[in-house]
Amino acid sequence: MLAFGLALIATSAISVFTPAVAAFVYLDLTAQVYANISSTVYTHVPTLEALRAGTLHSIHLDNLEGLITFPSFHTAGALMFIWALRTVPYVRWPAIALNSGLIAATPINGAHYFIDLVGGALVAFVAIAASHWLCRYVHADERSAVAIPAAAPKVAESSI
Repeated sequence: MLAFGLALIATSAISVFTPAVAAFVYLDLTAQVYANISSTVYTHVPTLEALRAGTLHSIHLDNLEGLITFPSFHTAGALMFIWALRTVPYVRWPAIALNSGLIAATPINGAHYFIDLVGGALVAFVAIAASHWLCRYVHADERSAVAIPAAAPKVAESSI
């Protein structure tokens, strides 16, 4: 869970410095040219252009759009699910197959560039390593802590 949160924060922070439109826009693949692409594929483009122009002043929470292209959180999330489920015997192989399929489909259905997948994988590996280090550091800190005895409750003095 910690790795997932770290990856989400890192992906959001990195994407601020690497804004990009999806591969479908770059390749000019419209719904008429490529029939399998849904007609709503470009829904994020007006929002991204408004962000770049400084005209977007509010985000409507009832119609959220994926704006992050690099690094791919699809890839980071899939790798972290594989990592998290690797120790569950009956779920390990289906999780690997399902999440590998997600990663393979990300350039096609997620409209990502290949380098976005590489960036997402790096984010996942760094987040996993950081979560291991943080958990080890917290556990080591707990072992070296000195127990402080609880203070005895004060007994109220009664006056006669």
